[in-house]
Amino acid sequence: MKPYTDTLWGDFATVALPVGHIFDRDGNIELTGSDLSTFAYCCLQANRLHSNCTFTAAIQELESATGYSHAQIERSLKGLQRKHLIERMKPIQRFEIARYAISSKFTGIGLADLYADERDDRKTPSLRTVLRKANLIYFSVPKITLGRLPELKGPALAALLSLVKHAGELHEPEFDINVQHWREMSGIASNETLFAAAPAFEDTVQVYFESGAHHARVTLLNPQTRREVADEQFERELAAAKRPERESPYTREELERWFRSEFPDAIPNGSDLIIHCPRCREIDPNKHRPTLRYDAGKGFWGVFYCDECTYGKRTTPVHLLAEIKRIDQRQAEREIEKFVEQIRSKADASTNVRETAAVAKATS
Repeated sequence: MKPYTDTLWGDFATVALPVGHIFDRDGNIELTGSDLSTFAYCCLQANRLHSNCTFTAAIQELESATGYSHAQIERSLKGLQRKHLIERMKPIQRFEIARYAISSKFTGIGLADLYADERDDRKTPSLRTVLRKANLIYFSVPKITLGRLPELKGPALAALLSLVKHAGELHEPEFDINVQHWREMSGIASNETLFAAAPAFEDTVQVYFESGAHHARVTLLNPQTRREVADEQFERELAAAKRPERESPYTREELERWFRSEFPDAIPNGSDLIIHCPRCREIDPNKHRPTLRYDAGKGFWGVFYCDECTYGKRTTPVHLLAEIKRIDQRQAEREIEKFVEQIRSKADASTNVRETAAVAKATS
């Protein structure tokens, strides 16, 4: 699975949930019941901008947000601390509402300590930013869906998160799944329990059980519009195709020099540069044939496409750089812009030197 899959849902607000905190190495869910709902709500709060991966956790607030009782919430908070999924912070003032931080599962130390904001040296990132910087795998769930956790108690939440994580692994908003495999991922013992859980999240994930109930067709929905995410993506692409394409301020030579600087092993092939596809390599590390093509003469930043896994569809080279370097897209854009500015400055300086030399030679 990719470290992050923020483009799966589209443009509406989502919450990042760390895979390793919820699922085991085999991809099966570890947290259940009130533990799962409590941790999901903790992540919802820690995803706030400049949260520093911390959140306040008043018992009454968690009761209302999750639908579980006071005793269950208390047990869950203690259990999550024992598992090093959250850590309680020292109070700044007496009688202050308890504050917690999402922590490293392996060290128990707050995840925010792994990353300090480079722009102003303050440790104030959101959970999503920290997970990116720490190269920790996460998947995204619509924020509006996690706002109704009381309706998703128990098997429903486990089944929903398992499907959304699986969609992130496939990078597809629509897919088929083996029902037994889905039950194993969700920690659900029987088909009857799974069938009963599915209607609870039908505003976010639509499930159609095929004849015999051995397989199911899964479709992600926009919980705000109840429309299929794939349809909305297609409409956005169609609208984008009808808009006049922005003229690129960069030449083919400039973009090719940038691409070669990031991928020194790029092989020329006609008008393209070819490299190994990072997604294909993730599936098969021994893959030898490069399949990802980059054409610097098309689009604003150039275009790329993998002949094998189709990576590059609905994305730009900015997405590729952001994914490779684990940075956000705006930062990736700035890196390309900075590189082009540098080579242009060097070219201007070289031109000035030549002109100065020519003038000196003419007047001597």
